[in-house]
Amino acid sequence: MSACAPNSSTGTAASSGSAPATSASASTAATPTGSATDSSAPATDSTTSAGPSGSASSSSAPSAPISSAPSSKAPASKPKTPGPTAGPSSPAAEGLPLCTAARLSGTAAALPGGAAAGSVYAGLTVRNTSGDACRLAGYPGVSFVGGGTGEQIGVPAQRDTTQATVTITLNPGQSARARLQITRAENYGGVCNLKPADGFRVYPPSATDALFLPYTANGCGNPKIVLLHVGAFQPLS
Repeated sequence: MSACAPNSSTGTAASSGSAPATSASASTAATPTGSATDSSAPATDSTTSAGPSGSASSSSAPSAPISSAPSSKAPASKPKTPGPTAGPSSPAAEGLPLCTAARLSGTAAALPGGAAAGSVYAGLTVRNTSGDACRLAGYPGVSFVGGGTGEQIGVPAQRDTTQATVTITLNPGQSARARLQITRAENYGGVCNLKPADGFRVYPPSATDALFLPYTANGCGNPKIVLLHVGAFQPLS
């Protein structure tokens, strides 16, 4: 296996590595964009037809007094402002090319709080460094690598399906992030076969090339132990 661990803190594309985890691409229309319109029912004018007048004279009925009280009109409803969108997710993204590793740069960094006991969260952030928009949808393929050679440590990340997947239009300069839960290898003692990791090999969804993202952690060489659980990519504002 070829080395894919650069010294820089920014992920770079790697042309070789373990086979990517197949990523589900799901397009979800997650954002209400239409504004609600208030429609008022038209008022119906009641017209009274006067009957034919008789030949006999009759006294005219007094007209009803006109009320001097001001009429109360309901204030005109203001047009509703469309709610904020959840991110650059659009069916139009389906026609764009995939965001492959060659189009992206990336970083891995710890996220504050929230993880279960004995684990931490890291954010896997990718940025479109190409000159064109691309499509990103679903889960990345992630594994620990180490030894300074890009050798995979342990088994790849399993998917955290508690997060919805969206199809993201990633314009040049825009970023998206997937949350990675990392269980501490030290929790497993001797059965872990602990190995220091240099970082992560990250395959963008449906891509066959990978990024190397430096990150300091320990992995388990035992293939029966799963330390990594990754969520779907979400757009960053």
